Amino acid sequence: MELIVKPLGYQESARFWGIDDPRLAVLVHPIVGGTPAYRREFVAGDAPDSLGDFDSWVLRTVLNPQVPLFREARYLLAEETETRDVALYHAVLARSRADTQREAA
Repeated sequence: MELIVKPLGYQESARFWGIDDPRLAVLVHPIVGGTPAYRREFVAGDAPDSLGDFDSWVLRTVLNPQVPLFREARYLLAEETETRDVALYHAVLARSRADTQREAA
């Protein structure tokens, strides 16, 4: 049996992640997309504490190869039956990752 859980909306997602700052919620939502499993199973409850912590959180979780969320984009792309040029998507993700790491240095 497969249980399908719909993604949380923007405001529900902010509450679920314990985010009170609307600006921080706007930054986090596109990354986690309101997917409840990401909070506990993919980043072990790690959520950004503030706007100042957001970039560090992205580096700790989204761009950290040791965290399951790092590979999630690849798995989601593999599930998309209409994706024709996966290499293009991987190039965009790699460039984004490189830019973020360079900015953090």
